[in-house]
Amino acid sequence: MIADRPFYAAVLPDHPATPVELSVTHLVPGADYRLEVYRTGYEANDAYTAYLRMGAPKNLTGPQIAYLDYLTQDQPERDQIERAGQDGRIEISVPMRSNDVVLVTVRRSYKTRPNHELIQTQTGPGGQGTTAQTINHVPLNSRNRM
Repeated sequence: MIADRPFYAAVLPDHPATPVELSVTHLVPGADYRLEVYRTGYEANDAYTAYLRMGAPKNLTGPQIAYLDYLTQDQPERDQIERAGQDGRIEISVPMRSNDVVLVTVRRSYKTRPNHELIQTQTGPGGQGTTAQTINHVPLNSRNRM
């Protein structure tokens, strides 16, 4: 345990690594999908580096805790709509840095206009009647920091 102490007590900047090339398959051809990329690593969702830069205090003040909480809000660094190709595939390139952990989510997106609702209808059992379900639409934010 003591041998690890210098490694974890110093700020260790990252360096570029080989990008990850993802191919998401078996999607609905021509359908829209919401792509989000979340990253944790050096200065990305990284309270520990900030804590070390504070001098690694044994007791944190309220403002220090609030600042560290602010740094770890886990917001996506990439949030966009992608359309699946006619082959039902989306190709994604994700830049990487040393020691990063990245989560990529791909979810079907049903576009609606902001501040409107999406109404889904389904045929009832045995093909009789329909049921409607209202889903409140939350517009995508325009952030795309990558």
